Amino acid sequence: MNLSLIDLSLIDVLGFVAALSVLASFCMTTILALRSFALLSNVLFIVYGLLAQVYPVFFLHLVLLPVNIAKLRRLQMETRSLPDQRNGIERNKLPAR
Repeated sequence: MNLSLIDLSLIDVLGFVAALSVLASFCMTTILALRSFALLSNVLFIVYGLLAQVYPVFFLHLVLLPVNIAKLRRLQMETRSLPDQRNGIERNKLPAR
């Protein structure tokens, strides 16, 4: 079996990019970045699963996509409601005068 980069199809390249996005998500130091890369990998794997006709991959990431969206939205809502650690005021609120 002769493996070279020339033998790779665009679908294969998409699969590798999707896999690298999963690897990148594991390397993130914040949960916000991790969820963002997880969303990217979900979208890439959904497209890859359809094009390569790898339906277990497609369905897995189709299910994980709304999970990651919900977790990311919840994280953003929680982050907005936390007090600002630098000056002790809540974000998006003006200080009392």
